[in-house]
Amino acid sequence: MYFGTSFAVVLCWLFCTFPTTFGQQQNGTAQLIKVGLMMPHNQSSDLSFARSAGAISVALKHIFNDNLLPSGTNFSFIVRFEECLMSVAAGYAFDLLDNQQVDLFIAPPCTDSAQAISISESFSSQSNYPTLLSALPNYADFGQIIISLCTFFNWNLMALIYQLSETGQCASFQQDLQIAINSNDKCDISYREEVKISSAGTSDAQYTIGQIQSRARIVILCFDEFVQLRNFAAKLQEGGLDSADYVYLIPGLTMDDSIESATAWWVDPNPTIQSAAYRIAQRSLYLMLDIFNKGQVGNGTSFDQDVIRQITQWPFFCTDCDQSLQASSYAPLLHDSFYLYAMALSKAAKMAGALSPSVYRNGQLIRSQTANLSFEGMTGSNKFGSDGLRNFIYLVAMYSSLNGDLTSYVWLQMNDAGVNASWINSTADKLIWSSRSGVKPLAVPLCGFDGNGCHMDFFTEYRGYVIAAGCLLLLILGSFAFGIYWLFQSKAREMERQNRLWQIAYNTLTPAGTKKKMMESVRSLQSSTSSQFTRDSSHSHVSIKHNFNGIVYIMNGERVIGIQHSVGIRLSPQDMAELRTMRLLDGDNVNRFIGLSIDGAALLSLWRYCSRGPLSDVISGSSSLTMDGFFIYSLVRDVAEGLRFLHASPIGWHGNLRSNQLSDRRPLANQTVRVRSPFLSGTRKTGGKRFGLDSARNAARQ
Repeated sequence: MYFGTSFAVVLCWLFCTFPTTFGQQQNGTAQLIKVGLMMPHNQSSDLSFARSAGAISVALKHIFNDNLLPSGTNFSFIVRFEECLMSVAAGYAFDLLDNQQVDLFIAPPCTDSAQAISISESFSSQSNYPTLLSALPNYADFGQIIISLCTFFNWNLMALIYQLSETGQCASFQQDLQIAINSNDKCDISYREEVKISSAGTSDAQYTIGQIQSRARIVILCFDEFVQLRNFAAKLQEGGLDSADYVYLIPGLTMDDSIESATAWWVDPNPTIQSAAYRIAQRSLYLMLDIFNKGQVGNGTSFDQDVIRQITQWPFFCTDCDQSLQASSYAPLLHDSFYLYAMALSKAAKMAGALSPSVYRNGQLIRSQTANLSFEGMTGSNKFGSDGLRNFIYLVAMYSSLNGDLTSYVWLQMNDAGVNASWINSTADKLIWSSRSGVKPLAVPLCGFDGNGCHMDFFTEYRGYVIAAGCLLLLILGSFAFGIYWLFQSKAREMERQNRLWQIAYNTLTPAGTKKKMMESVRSLQSSTSSQFTRDSSHSHVSIKHNFNGIVYIMNGERVIGIQHSVGIRLSPQDMAELRTMRLLDGDNVNRFIGLSIDGAALLSLWRYCSRGPLSDVISGSSSLTMDGFFIYSLVRDVAEGLRFLHASPIGWHGNLRSNQLSDRRPLANQTVRVRSPFLSGTRKTGGKRFGLDSARNAARQ
């Protein structure tokens, strides 16, 4: 039977004192305290008289040894046997309290017997039961512990699943828990259901699982029978409720368990059920009482053995009690309850000056003496509040092995002000969630129970559109980049093509004949052998003129003039652009530039063939032309037109007009002026001055 799953525990071994007068004196001074007991007679029951009443005998020995009561104080006991049946318990309780006028009434921890008197939560009410004392935990406190635990972990919603049983204790538990929930505003029960798995079909279990999934992540499981808990846990695991998002709170502790281990409730003959139930156990927190030092008395003898042995001695003298029985798991609590009464009675007697009927019959007086009362009993340290109830220490533990071993993490202390919660040690807050990757589960998921509560970001909500738009944008950018690349490549190829137009391969040039024959077809153009230095005022450079000879070549079946340059040059992009411009110039009075041959032994500029030779021959009369006024006028006009054309072209200026300009075969219609090209002048900046080679200037500026 679960200890923590029954609020009837509040009624276990409790006692009430009543103001009615009853007593008998011994020797005129000794006081006789009358005690009424209700216990099961069936010795197979853990609560039976034979297995538990001896704890009172042990307590009496400790009371007298500690001199708590005056010498000669006597006790008499009236025992009523009942087997935890409500109707029988109600009648016996009335008989003991009203007819027998007992001074102390002790009821067993049976659910039905307790309900025959009142519900367990009501016993913690001072207004309803002002004479009640208890060394036992109660479900009202357990409800406060659960609320404090939820506050400690910042949980505000829970589900409650409890076993439907007429004789079980979970029904009382859920009643007192609901009362505690209703009295606070920190947490609430979002879903509750009573289940009986043995008779429930799969559809019913699936309905419960669906309700849990849609309403809670923190689930309280209260089952009176392990088999019921195992079966329901297996259903939870089958439904996928064994993830790290779920926490199961299992209240209770069998009185045979310790703070180191608990009953392995998941053990089952069916390995499938056991494996599934253990998965839920690993997601569970076990709420338990911190009861320690149980089973040992001060002199080192076994308390359990004393309980069985003392039942045959004063004051019970049981002759039919089986001495081979195991002491009740509730016997230590019965011992501490009776010892508590004696301590409170002792304080009341000292305050009154004597142990008189007005003292031991005054239940409210005795109860008032429990404030801040403490002692070490069979269940460890007993501390009490002004309400006469024991302030228990509760622990939150987790199962750490298949054997049911427990590891505690949270410590909760009951007191008059409420509950104090703290971690067991400095590492407990990290270790408790280590199996969940260190993440504490939430009572309500961030996106709600259905997962639709989160406002999705733009990318998540419109992922398809964003991806499509991104692909389209990449396509556009890629196309744009490719277009730019293609444009530059096309431009580069076009420039390369245009450059090839002025680049004349030397092997395509064939000299027109021997030098003698060449001299017959074109006059040798001679410049002075001495260098002539001139300064261009507009460009501040010095030009150096060298001799050059025009050579006639045959290129593609046509004659061209080739001028050899003794200077080597490196063509820059600007130079190539100018050569392309020169290649495109085609004026009536401008000698056309054919191109350059740069792959020969020397740089060679090629021009259109002019049959009349240089102007100097025409002017000096070396040619056959007649120099009259009209001819001179035409000659000057053609030269001027040629210069005007050059000045209006991208070349911009000539600046090097000389008498060795060539003349074509139409002496009166066209005089040619060779185009000037700055790069062919071989100029370079040195010390702020320009130096030009005459041969280069003759090649490009004619």
